[in-house]
Amino acid sequence: MSFNGPENSAKSMAAAIWDNRWERFKMALTQDGVEPRFQDYYRGWVLGWLKFIKPKRFQEAECDDLTHFLTKLAAEGKKNWQGRQALEALKVFYQRVEPIGWGQHGFDVDLEKIFKERLEHTRPAEVARPPIRGAQDFAGRGDEGDLPAKYADFVAAVEEGLRTHRYAYRTEQSYLDWVRRFLIFAQPGTRREIRWDQVRKYLDYLTVVRRVAASTQNQALSALQFMFFQVLKKQAGGRENITRPAQSRRIPTVLTREEVKALTGEMEGTGRLMVELMYGAGLRVMECLRLRVKDIDFGNGYVVVRGGKGDKDCLSFT
Repeated sequence: MSFNGPENSAKSMAAAIWDNRWERFKMALTQDGVEPRFQDYYRGWVLGWLKFIKPKRFQEAECDDLTHFLTKLAAEGKKNWQGRQALEALKVFYQRVEPIGWGQHGFDVDLEKIFKERLEHTRPAEVARPPIRGAQDFAGRGDEGDLPAKYADFVAAVEEGLRTHRYAYRTEQSYLDWVRRFLIFAQPGTRREIRWDQVRKYLDYLTVVRRVAASTQNQALSALQFMFFQVLKKQAGGRENITRPAQSRRIPTVLTREEVKALTGEMEGTGRLMVELMYGAGLRVMECLRLRVKDIDFGNGYVVVRGGKGDKDCLSFT
């Protein structure tokens, strides 16, 4: 026989009240057009707010507390869009779920000022090496912006080539992005005017001006080699005078079991389940997202990874 004392009854009642609040919170978010997959993030901001204002109860919060909360987010390195999302979450909570006196006017916060001031007080990172003089050769040139419409057919041809050679979807997207950037930079008149010396010039631009990492430059080189040899079918002037930069080997940062437990303890819902599954079974993000019910074998204690890296199937034991 179980006995629920007054303390347990009070806790159960409080939990039921909060469950009701969260249901109304989700309904309000849905009415505002927030997709269900993003609603946990909004709830997370409210939970962070409740923790921030302790020992106050949420009904006792003041308008100044909101500014202090957003300032804290900026100090922690949160982005402007994250501050805006947190503000929207609290606005829904205090205007639609648990209305408060200052809720109708207290959300006119200058987010740009809060996050800009944080950036202005942040000391810029020191440059390891001084800029290279050759950067002036690329003055006025860049690889960002809208791709001219005349290149659409060529990009589609590259995409078709990647599909024909069965490249992974993520690799396909990365290669297409590099091809678009190259076309914006080189501005060839037609596909016949694309030359390998333009590719070398673009790789120099990545090194001298954008100062990309060795792995990034290698990826760009692989993408443009595919474009040049597999799509344009050009052989002359290809790989000579191109040296792949050596990639530095770094010691990875590995969380302890206690740190992982603390991290997952702050999460909930689908996001927590995914993190625990990726950590326990050693899955990549896309491998986790593509899992189906039939891929999980509880009896034998393994997960079937289908179409993983290299388009290979494998077993991951938990």
